[in-house]
Amino acid sequence: MRIVALAAALLLALSASLTAHAQTYPSKPIRAVVAFGTGGATDVIARIIAAALSQQLGQPVVIDNRPGADGIVAGEQVAKAPADGYTVFFATSTQISALPSMREAGMQPFPAVPWMGMFGPLKLPREIVDRLSRELAAVLQKPEVREQIERQAMDVNYQPAETLGALAREQTAVWRTLTKSAGITPE
Repeated sequence: MRIVALAAALLLALSASLTAHAQTYPSKPIRAVVAFGTGGATDVIARIIAAALSQQLGQPVVIDNRPGADGIVAGEQVAKAPADGYTVFFATSTQISALPSMREAGMQPFPAVPWMGMFGPLKLPREIVDRLSRELAAVLQKPEVREQIERQAMDVNYQPAETLGALAREQTAVWRTLTKSAGITPE
């Protein structure tokens, strides 16, 4: 009985700690990693969103450009970061525009969808995912933010975390199949 009471007390303490953390998050600047150099479309859009999120959250969201190895350098930095919400990753998927030449080569067109999303390390607490998702949705509803992004020839189409995660997994599978069928291997 004593062990059960101790376990219950620990669970309550952990729950209270997570709730308090979510209520005070963020209490310091957030690092937003971008896998491309400064001045490109991804960087420009990430900076637009980061500036608006900074105002929304009351803490700076600082862009950290980490180009190299087709996004692997940036992705590894975020994957290795603590799952505390203070390191996020602006990731993209691109669309191949040469579909006619793919057909001519005997390959079937595939459902590639260009997108950009904000991701965090695995095991990011649900409360932080929900907070960032809510704040991102609010930022993307602001007319001035939408207008700035649309000036970069991008549409704004907010998707909740679960939908974006499913899209990312689907597109990863599409690109993996494409590269395998084309005989492309990592170097």
